[in-house]
Amino acid sequence: MSESESEMMRSIRFGVFEVDLRSGELRKQGIRVRLQDQPFQILVLMLDKPGEVVTRDEIRLRLWPDGTFVDFEHSLNAAIKRLRAALGDSAESPRFVETLHRRGYRFIAPVNGIVPRGIMRGRAREPEKNATQKCRILILPFVNMSTESEQEYFSDGLTEEMIAQLGRMHPRQLGVIARTSAMLFKRAGKTVAQIGREMDVTYVLEGSVRCDGGRVRITAQLIETQGQTHLWADSYERSFQDSLSVQSEVAGRIARALANELLPAEFGTLVQAGPSNTEAYHTYLKGRYHWNMPGDEGVEKAIEFYEKALTLDPSYAQAHAALARAHVAWSDASHKPGRLVLEDARASALRALELDPQSVEGHLALAEVHKRLDWDWVAAENGYRTAVALNPSSDAAHRSYGVFLAGLARHDEALAEAERAVELDPLCLSVNSSAAWVCYAARQYDRVIAWCRHTLEM
Repeated sequence: MSESESEMMRSIRFGVFEVDLRSGELRKQGIRVRLQDQPFQILVLMLDKPGEVVTRDEIRLRLWPDGTFVDFEHSLNAAIKRLRAALGDSAESPRFVETLHRRGYRFIAPVNGIVPRGIMRGRAREPEKNATQKCRILILPFVNMSTESEQEYFSDGLTEEMIAQLGRMHPRQLGVIARTSAMLFKRAGKTVAQIGREMDVTYVLEGSVRCDGGRVRITAQLIETQGQTHLWADSYERSFQDSLSVQSEVAGRIARALANELLPAEFGTLVQAGPSNTEAYHTYLKGRYHWNMPGDEGVEKAIEFYEKALTLDPSYAQAHAALARAHVAWSDASHKPGRLVLEDARASALRALELDPQSVEGHLALAEVHKRLDWDWVAAENGYRTAVALNPSSDAAHRSYGVFLAGLARHDEALAEAERAVELDPLCLSVNSSAAWVCYAARQYDRVIAWCRHTLEM
């Protein structure tokens, strides 16, 4: 076989896109486009016979063979939506993927480098042997097993804290799905295998929290999604006074479970400046609980709890940083002049960074103040870049930086940041709508329409 024939068999091109069969990657103008396994496999099936119908039964047999129990219609529709979003395509005016009602789908764009018929059948995505493998983990919402529903804030806070801590741990090798997407699986009743396929994650961490009589019992287990294999499980029973250290301890145990196969044995990045006052900690968690609620009312309530936490512990860096971000959000809705609210945000962010120079939320809030209030683009960019460097798994940092770059007409960089945010939090409405806005600023109107439709259908 000649070198050109060999190259033809490993890659297929259409428009500005290229499918690399060997690495299992989709690229646009040489830049990798994030695409989950199932949408990729559907694309491969269609490229195997461009212009011809790929039936829904063919797709089902390829992706969900007999013995696999899934909601086929929902899973297939979700996979097609993700594929169209990656290609900037739409069902109403397709350029690549055409829907044939009740029959299947057809790839309608001209294709270059077509491989011989059947060469892709049965072929899984094969990573390059020398490529660095990055596994992905989703932290399922910890289940509140307490008799009192008021303890929900503690189980949700534990989930968020785990996501934040693991997100800072070796981001080049471990991708952590962000909170908004993770919380959508709360009481969803889906199996680990289903979640693994839908979110394209290698591992799932699930657990429960029971608070009773001044004691807290936390259980956690790490599961490999493809084989639903339990890799590690443990439980912790502490008094509420000791609950401050539970997140770091559990995160450290998970790190050790992953280290043998995936990660270097370094756990220093898990250490985080925490409170010395238990009541302040629980008050802060209540603030986070309200912060994650939709609407302005949640922000106002979050500020109330953060300020109360800081009354109890004025040196609580996380509460100062969270308060700074809440003030930034409140500057758009408060009855006070926005300038005054942003000055409050600046004061809180500076205090947070004084107490903890590695506070991601502190740097992010201060960057927003520099952008919105000072119009100091250099200082703002330094803040965004620092936040991303400290925690490359922060969807908020990538999203905010992308919007900032779009405003400066640095569109390629903005799109890369927006796509990274979506990769980290694929089911978050604000992340997806921000990505649509970044595409709009870049005048990529087809992608804007496709992304907005995708967001509306979520």
